[in-house]
Amino acid sequence: MLFVAVKSKKLIFLFVLPINFVFLLACQNLFGQQVSKLKNSETLKAELIDSFQRDAISSEDADSRIDNLSFQLSKHPNSSAFVIIYCGKVCSYGEIEAHLRGIENTLTYKKLDKKRFIIISGGFREQATSELWLVRENDCPPTPTSTVKVSEVKFKGMFKRKMVIYHFSGA
Repeated sequence: MLFVAVKSKKLIFLFVLPINFVFLLACQNLFGQQVSKLKNSETLKAELIDSFQRDAISSEDADSRIDNLSFQLSKHPNSSAFVIIYCGKVCSYGEIEAHLRGIENTLTYKKLDKKRFIIISGGFREQATSELWLVRENDCPPTPTSTVKVSEVKFKGMFKRKMVIYHFSGA
């Protein structure tokens, strides 16, 4: 399963899709509207601002990357930000949800406009990874690219008993 968010005017739709359906969504508009094109017929794509392995950086560094994404948003008033969280091949139960909540707490603490941030789970990769995307007006939103099948992931901890705490440098 894959979660895909689609933004239309002021609404954000979140879809749960089987992986084999994702290729149809890559850059199509679900509502039958024409996708904006550049003069040379290339589809407008979101810009990857940053991608990092979460285990390799501190929480202060992760916060500064969110600040950089927020700065990019401020330069483009009609844009939005996508934050895609991937769990690694070894994943704790609740790890993705803890990171989603932690990023939301960071946005609240920094008084950033949460309506302009879309935070989604992207699935699984070799290493726990976060991607920060800038989606300008009329751009095609990024599609999560999971590279590891769920059957290859080793889950650790006890389901619903272990809470993974996300640390952010707010206080």
